[in-house]
Amino acid sequence: MKKYILSILAITGSSLFISCEKDDHDECHSCHLELQMADGTIDHDYQIGEFCGEDLHDIEENGYVAAEAFSHEGENFDAGTYTNVHCEEHADHDDHDDHDH
Repeated sequence: MKKYILSILAITGSSLFISCEKDDHDECHSCHLELQMADGTIDHDYQIGEFCGEDLHDIEENGYVAAEAFSHEGENFDAGTYTNVHCEEHADHDDHDDHDH
């Protein structure tokens, strides 16, 4: 009986681990860029969209590639890779509170 109970606990624990791992992989979060404005201030409000799973992981690890130049708050930014990406309630960023957006 003891082996039966331990087997059930092991299967349940494994199922929970696999379930949590899958949920983390499938989660989606809204992401934005941290842009340095001409006056030296930092703006966190340039939304780049929602990313999920591997795309979410990739954008946080490697940055966002802007295929074309863009403007924000009247300022122009070049096309290229932007590495200061912040995704809501996902990555741990100490420099600002993502919950304000």
